[in-house]
Amino acid sequence: MEDKRLVALFRGQAKNQRLPLKFRDHSIKEPIESGWKEQCEAKIRRSSVTICLVGRMTHLSDAVNWEIRKSVELDKAVMAVYLVDGHPPLPAALQENSTRPVRWKINEIMTGIRRVVE
Repeated sequence: MEDKRLVALFRGQAKNQRLPLKFRDHSIKEPIESGWKEQCEAKIRRSSVTICLVGRMTHLSDAVNWEIRKSVELDKAVMAVYLVDGHPPLPAALQENSTRPVRWKINEIMTGIRRVVE
């Protein structure tokens, strides 16, 4: 939630017809008070790739770690994109999965997606 504005910009790129990045956004846009794990798992099951957007505070989120671990458990590809410059700390689940984030550059994101789905 701390990076809400940056996440919205990332989502918006999928709507830009001039960019080769196309995806269906199954992310949870608002906090879910009850049953969030079941709703999140259903969204992960419908996806082929889970993209973790890494901001300055992402590594502190238990929910992010749960989502990454659930994706791995469900045999879904996982990749990560830095939302900010530098190298903010990674969530433990990304480290466990040896996932190295790419920079927020369309060509790097496209290469990263192709790499994890092949």
